[in-house]
Amino acid sequence: MSFQGQNRLGGGGGGGSLDTLKGNSGGFVGPDGGGNINIIGDGSTIDVVGNPGTNTLTISATGTVALFFTTDDATVASPVAGNINVFGSTNINTTAPGSADTVQVNLNNSILLPATTDANNGVIALGVDLTTDRFIHNFGTVSTFVGNQAGNFTNTGTDNHGFGFKALTAITSGSSNNAFGTESLASATTASGNTAFGEGTLAQLTTGQFNIAIGGVTGLNYTTESSNIVINNQGTVADANTIRIGTQGSGNFQQNKTYIAGIYNTAFGATNQLVFIDDQGKLGSSKGNDGQVLIGSTAGSPAWANITSLDNTVTITNGANTIDLSTSGGAAFTVTTNDATPTALVTHALAVNSAVTMNATVSAAKSDFSESLWGTVVFGARRVAGGAIAVESATTSFNDDSVGAPIITADVNGNNIRLMVTGVAASTWNWTATATFVTQT
Repeated sequence: MSFQGQNRLGGGGGGGSLDTLKGNSGGFVGPDGGGNINIIGDGSTIDVVGNPGTNTLTISATGTVALFFTTDDATVASPVAGNINVFGSTNINTTAPGSADTVQVNLNNSILLPATTDANNGVIALGVDLTTDRFIHNFGTVSTFVGNQAGNFTNTGTDNHGFGFKALTAITSGSSNNAFGTESLASATTASGNTAFGEGTLAQLTTGQFNIAIGGVTGLNYTTESSNIVINNQGTVADANTIRIGTQGSGNFQQNKTYIAGIYNTAFGATNQLVFIDDQGKLGSSKGNDGQVLIGSTAGSPAWANITSLDNTVTITNGANTIDLSTSGGAAFTVTTNDATPTALVTHALAVNSAVTMNATVSAAKSDFSESLWGTVVFGARRVAGGAIAVESATTSFNDDSVGAPIITADVNGNNIRLMVTGVAASTWNWTATATFVTQT
């Protein structure tokens, strides 16, 4: 726009022409060689448009100029001398690094948030909604939650800690739970004292207590189970006080070999048992009964059992940590007599519901070998319950060159069958017998 020399301000023909214009600063501006003074906007914030047909000049702002700012606490900040200042506080400062049209906000030391009381207080969210996009908060008593939708704003429990997407998201009144991993302990409501490490660990547990689960989806089958330790195993419904380590197999997340240090060549306690394992990987132990040994089976499992003699050619006597065997030739028995008192030379116990026949050969001699004898005894007894019952009298046959009257016989005493010998008064005799027993059960 320009004012030409022939144009007049104020109308009328007698006025002088416009020689200069003056702004707020910078002095007077005179016309150019053509007699014009141009009024031009900066093209970015102010436009000046002239319309000769209507003899008008239009000046307009091309951008938006902020007249005031409303702060977070609803107060209004208005320009002073055309400026609105943005200042930091103790922990935050502002700078304009490298460009006058850029404001950078810097954290000096710490961020101080109030304890979480609801979705609108003490929450750091990643998203647009403080409730559904909660990321860090500490709602509850002595509790911490980090992760999208971890924890909630309604639980009344104490000492719960969830780290990961939806960790402990359903907790209501449960306490002392520690969840690390996506959806770990995600369904827990009143569950307490549980520790879960890994994606989906104990994800379906609702009310169970004192479980420890380590590994992805470990303990996934648990809902109300308690007091279990599971590592890389989904657990079995109704488990209680159970330890499960690994999953049998050769595929991904499975194991078919075990190495444990510190066992080989290591001393153990005075009371101990043998360890067994079944085809499900369950461990157990057993000590067996008196006189039992482990007997294997190609097609089955080994088992504790007693050694037997089907043809009765061997007599087997079982005891605590002992097995006594008597061959078919007969065990040797000895006794010494110094008078004429009946003395047991052989004693053999009868089991309930059994019958036993004893066949013994006897040899005896006086201590100076001036007299001797030899003979045989056959005797039988049976037992149903209670004590042994003799089957008729013993059959005895012996010869001697004694001047006295040594005797050989057999009887029953309590549960036992006995071979009895009677020596000679005032004389020392040494007795020896071999005896075999035929048992029917």
